[in-house]
Amino acid sequence: MAEQPAAILMVDDEVHNLDLLEALLLPQGYRLRRAKGGEEALAAVAAERPDLILLDVMMPHVDGFEVCRRLKADAGTRFIPVVMVTSLRDLEDRLRGIEVGADDFLSKPVNRHELLSRVRACLRLGYYRHLAEERARFDAVVAELRDGIVVCDAAFRVASSNRAALALLDLTEEGWTGRDLLEHLGRAFQSTLPLPGLREGRDRSVDFELSRPGKSFPLTLAARLTRTFGPDGGPETVALVVRDVTEQRREERLKGDFLSLMSHKFKTPITVIAGYVALLLRGQLGALTDRQREAMEGMTQKTEELERLVDRLLTFSALSGADLTRQREMVRADAVLARVTERLAQRYPDRKLAVTTEVPADPPLVAADPRLLEMAWENLMDNAVKFSDKTEAVLRIGMVVEGGTLRCWVADNGPGLPHEKAEEIFQPFSQLEASFTGNVEGVGLGLPLVRRIVEAHGGRIWVESRIGAGSTFFFTFPLSPGVRSAP
Repeated sequence: MAEQPAAILMVDDEVHNLDLLEALLLPQGYRLRRAKGGEEALAAVAAERPDLILLDVMMPHVDGFEVCRRLKADAGTRFIPVVMVTSLRDLEDRLRGIEVGADDFLSKPVNRHELLSRVRACLRLGYYRHLAEERARFDAVVAELRDGIVVCDAAFRVASSNRAALALLDLTEEGWTGRDLLEHLGRAFQSTLPLPGLREGRDRSVDFELSRPGKSFPLTLAARLTRTFGPDGGPETVALVVRDVTEQRREERLKGDFLSLMSHKFKTPITVIAGYVALLLRGQLGALTDRQREAMEGMTQKTEELERLVDRLLTFSALSGADLTRQREMVRADAVLARVTERLAQRYPDRKLAVTTEVPADPPLVAADPRLLEMAWENLMDNAVKFSDKTEAVLRIGMVVEGGTLRCWVADNGPGLPHEKAEEIFQPFSQLEASFTGNVEGVGLGLPLVRRIVEAHGGRIWVESRIGAGSTFFFTFPLSPGVRSAP
């Protein structure tokens, strides 16, 4: 889309002077507007803010000095460049113009080359004033945010920071400009990602957590690192946003402890009930009538469902409180995907499935816990099958290497999701209403488990979906520097 030409307001009580200015400026492509007096000029500016004002001085009623004074006194118009076009040449008149805020002067009769030169210069002035004004507003808003924001150059040298970042990251009020951010974080915090690896990374966005060593004053920060790249593809700036999630993580640990305790308490009576039902079905406690056997088989089915739910609660509790980075090894991602896909049909023998996979020609290696990577794939595939509202569940599964990242996906032909639920579904115990999900087994822990696994490995997960058009779940895993494919 082409940039809109600059708008110039020409103010003069003499029509022939306006005609002359228009004849000189119109061939340059500017958008021109006229005002035949001071009051009309102020009304025109109020109706539509111009980029530049060419203002005659000697006008009846409200002269150019007064018009300029009012414009410069108004916060909404004070940055509009004003060029006074006047036949006055006395130094006193020029000084008065400067006092009321005029940015430049043109003498009558107007010279074409001088006019065009002054107009171009003042339009540039107005542009940079506008940028400065917007930056000042932005800085004023950012300064009051509760999230900490640090902006660095491509070498991670700190350029600017808001007050929240100074406090959360323990940066001193003075002397932080030019400091190497990653070196500071490495000294002051523990990270869920190796901080040196972020320096050479190419991902546009990376999520991780920072925690302050020691137990006296715990602090946990959710961090997102975002890069911008120039036209040549090289990194230009780095922004780090941090948010205090200490209380949130404490609550999650308490919930996890509670879930673990209750799940273990449930496990024993469920096992006892299942054992007695098995004895009854085998006839070891006496013969059963057909009706009694049917009831026992129904109890067995529901007991197995309850056992699966309890096992998922235990798994969620264990993973929520565990360090998921300890058991990493170099894993062939395509081999993990093949194992999970092969087991999918075995888990759903009564479902009609159509599964296609897409993997790179050179299978990538990822530093991951293979068990957890399998768990992530399995949960996404299971959801795609369970939530399908079609006779045949169609799954498109794949991965692709993008720079230093492995991007994976599971696409389905299910009912789709409303866009406002795209974040909610990753929260523990979240399930959508029946009109979208159907009456399916589960307690809403599958996707939170996947998110926990993916983010612990330095990746991120998101969904793209439309109601009635299916859903595609994406997740990323960082690849180890210098190691991209299996031998």
